[in-house]
Amino acid sequence: MHCGYMPRREWVGSPAFGLPHDTAGYCPGWLVSQPAVLDGYRAWKAREDKCLDLYFPGLDAPVLEAADIAMQAVTAFRNDEIRKLKER
Repeated sequence: MHCGYMPRREWVGSPAFGLPHDTAGYCPGWLVSQPAVLDGYRAWKAREDKCLDLYFPGLDAPVLEAADIAMQAVTAFRNDEIRKLKER
């Protein structure tokens, strides 16, 4: 795992899947501080509250895609938590 706060030359190993900008290999603490991730969360939350077009007029494709990605991430997290509860 890599830290976006550290200089790239100090990273150990190579980024996940060999892709230079693949976010799967970065620590979550760095990722959640990125503006695109925060906007994706805001878009997802607005979509859940049924006011996406109010906060993001025009509904550009990247906003919808960010909302979908955030929704998938939250759903995966919730499913994992449910699975863990069932295993207890």
